[in-house]
Amino acid sequence: MTFSSLKSTLDSLVYDHVVAKDTTKKKIIKEFFKLLKTEKPLKAQYFMYENLTKRSFDTPDEAREYIKTNIRLIEKLGLNNIKKCNLKLFNLLKENNIEVIESTNELWKFIDVIVNEDDVSKIEEIHESFNTIKDHLLVNKDDDVNKVDWVGAQVPLSLISKLAANKYNRKFADLAEGEKKIVRTVIKGNPEEKKELHTNLINENITLVNTRLTETTDVDTKEKLLEVKEKLLNFSFSTDEYTNNIVKLNTLRLDLIQK
Repeated sequence: MTFSSLKSTLDSLVYDHVVAKDTTKKKIIKEFFKLLKTEKPLKAQYFMYENLTKRSFDTPDEAREYIKTNIRLIEKLGLNNIKKCNLKLFNLLKENNIEVIESTNELWKFIDVIVNEDDVSKIEEIHESFNTIKDHLLVNKDDDVNKVDWVGAQVPLSLISKLAANKYNRKFADLAEGEKKIVRTVIKGNPEEKKELHTNLINENITLVNTRLTETTDVDTKEKLLEVKEKLLNFSFSTDEYTNNIVKLNTLRLDLIQK
């Protein structure tokens, strides 16, 4: 049982509880988090997946050393202990008739390999996973567009948090229906729906930028808006960075509406 699947199942449970308002999931979510807090191997895995998902570095050497540090911390816990704790989470879900879902996060699957694989015959797979994670860490996850406050998020839980409570300080229940739809599509949407959302947000942002261009007389502002528009026109669809990009696009949209 891989931790990526357990983590994806937790994300799904939180989605059902927070977004779909399924109160039956509240108890199991509390027990899930209790195990994460009390079982060191589970807590270590959780933060490892978070670390390797969200951090970024300027050089390959820094990225490689960061991965190695995470691996060393996990290795100290022992693979058998890790598997036993993962089984505890799995059994908790099974006892509550919760089906474990397979993770769709490709990066997490590569992390699964470096955490769980100790067969020397799989060295090529381990090496490929290591390099894929390294390349991910070299992607700057804090890029902005001309000082516009684009907010990044790497997992569904972060997406809900950013939309619901960060800049706009509102609970999810108070969000506009359009924002709720964004969360639902990111977490539950099929590939076609996700691409459509990506395209629609880009088009809406371009329309908002065009409106701002006609309204402002400030030369510097016009120049920055044109640069933003150029980036939007070249903002390509990415499966790996989908959640992060959608939050960026939505935050830009809200910024342009408010200004």
